[in-house]
Amino acid sequence: MNMSEKPMLEATKEKVAMIADYASTFTSESGKRVLNDLKKSFCGDCLVPGMPDATAYNLGLRGAVLRIFEMLRLSELPIKVVDELTTETSIDKEV
Repeated sequence: MNMSEKPMLEATKEKVAMIADYASTFTSESGKRVLNDLKKSFCGDCLVPGMPDATAYNLGLRGAVLRIFEMLRLSELPIKVVDELTTETSIDKEV
């Protein structure tokens, strides 16, 4: 495999459907606007000095937005649908 080839990942039918749902939701024009707003609102500085609970809350919000970006990244990769996951290339282990 050369450097430009993407690895073939494995996922269950349910996971592939969920990835497709994320892609159809967040690649539309309105979805892109919403995702951009979420990014601006929740992916900035999460640290609240002296307030660990507020910092943890902010990190949780950021994590939800990062999950959307990860699912969109996975939607661009070649995926093999399998009944049972057996390899290290399983996206169910990554997300």
